[in-house]
Amino acid sequence: MSDRVKVANLRTMPASELEIYLADVLRKPLDQVAPETMADALALAEVDSLPKRLLQGLVAFSKQVAGEITDVPSGPPFLALLRELDALDGAHVPWSLRAMIRREGESLDRDPEERKVAIVLSDKWDAVAFEPATPGSAPSAMPAVKKLAGPMVIDDDDQPAKATKSKGPSRRRMAVLEDARGEFVRDHALARLGGHSEGLLEAVLVAGICHKARESAFSDLQRHEVLAVLRALKEIGHVSNSAGRWKRTLPY
Repeated sequence: MSDRVKVANLRTMPASELEIYLADVLRKPLDQVAPETMADALALAEVDSLPKRLLQGLVAFSKQVAGEITDVPSGPPFLALLRELDALDGAHVPWSLRAMIRREGESLDRDPEERKVAIVLSDKWDAVAFEPATPGSAPSAMPAVKKLAGPMVIDDDDQPAKATKSKGPSRRRMAVLEDARGEFVRDHALARLGGHSEGLLEAVLVAGICHKARESAFSDLQRHEVLAVLRALKEIGHVSNSAGRWKRTLPY
């Protein structure tokens, strides 16, 4: 399926970024996640050093996947799943996924052909040493946060400007909330901030929205467009910004 969620290099991504890139993955059913991304998420669930809340979400996803694999109907659907999993790099198949398929291969609820294919796949994986996920072994993909000296505001061209006294929402800034691109950014910004009472770093928030946009009609969404919407939301009191961190202040 071409519309499956796929995140490259998930197993080596810095832990600070995983929450952003996993947000969509962990909410999806098995058939809406690319097999390699699913396998990486299951491998991450075996990394005890990850932040507690993130690890809890990964463990819950692992249990969800186990249940969904058991529920895949016998016949062509189950065999199609096994063919997809057979294309995975065996070294990246975590212990949990190996156990799930081994269990299906030993289940009397599967017909003999399905059990045979599942056992052959399990044996193939068992012959390959598993390479655990190593969060943080890849460089960050997040945009760098620029530090500006002195009190400043950012104008609509995303350039430093002198701080000025607010005179209420400007029509120019509010206009970004009125088109489809602005609505997309607004909705995802408020949704992401709504799940983080402590707020999110600007670089993390912007990168998360831009990543989500790649799967939408706005795949060319730029950082300055996201910032323009955030500034508009700030002017009408829906979000706040302090020390490079955005927080949601009022429900939209």
